[in-house]
Amino acid sequence: TIEVRGTIDGDLVCAGNDVNITGTVNGDVICAAQNIRVSGIVYGSVRAAGQTVEVGGDVGRNLMLFGQTVRTNSGTNVGGDVGVFGQIAELSGSLAHDVYGAQQTLIINGQ
Repeated sequence: TIEVRGTIDGDLVCAGNDVNITGTVNGDVICAAQNIRVSGIVYGSVRAAGQTVEVGGDVGRNLMLFGQTVRTNSGTNVGGDVGVFGQIAELSGSLAHDVYGAQQTLIINGQ
């Protein structure tokens, strides 16, 4: 398990079984894990691949998610493009630019 609760001044590159980012990353996040949850602030881009990938915080630039189930929550704010590739994708929150990808099921609740 990888827990990021503080501040990282730079990029975060990680791999593990469970990744939980509740702190602040002042760069990009590149992550692979079975379960990934980003509920903190990432000022750069997020690229994440896992069985379950959930984003509920702020992403300053682009968001690219790969997984069986990928989700952005209602409190999510993405400043750039959103790419989602997965069996089930549920997008909520504020998505500022283009949304693209491939899914078996896509649910859009946000704007």
